[in-house]
Amino acid sequence: YIITACNAQKIDRLRYNSKIKALYYTPSQSFHPSNKNINLMKKYKDNEVIVFEGQICNGKGLDIMLKSLELIKKKITTIKLLLIGDFSGPGKINNEVIKHIKRSNNIEVTGWMPQTKVPLYINIGKVGIVLLQPWSYSYIIAPSNKLFDYMACGKAIIGSKGFPEIERFIKAANCGLTIEHNNPEKVANAIIFSLKNPQKRDEMGK
Repeated sequence: YIITACNAQKIDRLRYNSKIKALYYTPSQSFHPSNKNINLMKKYKDNEVIVFEGQICNGKGLDIMLKSLELIKKKITTIKLLLIGDFSGPGKINNEVIKHIKRSNNIEVTGWMPQTKVPLYINIGKVGIVLLQPWSYSYIIAPSNKLFDYMACGKAIIGSKGFPEIERFIKAANCGLTIEHNNPEKVANAIIFSLKNPQKRDEMGK
């Protein structure tokens, strides 16, 4: 047998072997909306928090997130981009960008942490970001683990359009919006819409 991470990869590999199983990542039970830390919730109570989990790099959409954030700040001054991870992965980030992130009052980087703590930080947020960029074929056809982590925590999701597995799950679960991955203005508008429409956001989070 060949084991693939998703159905899109399974279809792609059928030309090599008909005995293929697609096994998707499943978050642990700690990824649940009720798994919250009171002190963390108090710390960010005055912020409109959007979360990103994983490698912090341009391959995962950092540059687009930063450009979108500048647009969002004009309409939502209490916006906070919480980056749950560390600077690594494809798409080099120059030192000036890192310095800008560290100086910003609207961005916070947690650094790497045990997986058991990740849902505590996801649950601070109101929206989860999955802005994969087409850096490689596997990025395009495979789902992102953070997608399932956000879903398990009941978060509305802003995801990359044109990535079949991401689009499939978001549309099937009606759990978010798919946006052009390289368009900061449309990403910003989607985030603003989600934050300013709590009822719709909660419906997507369910």
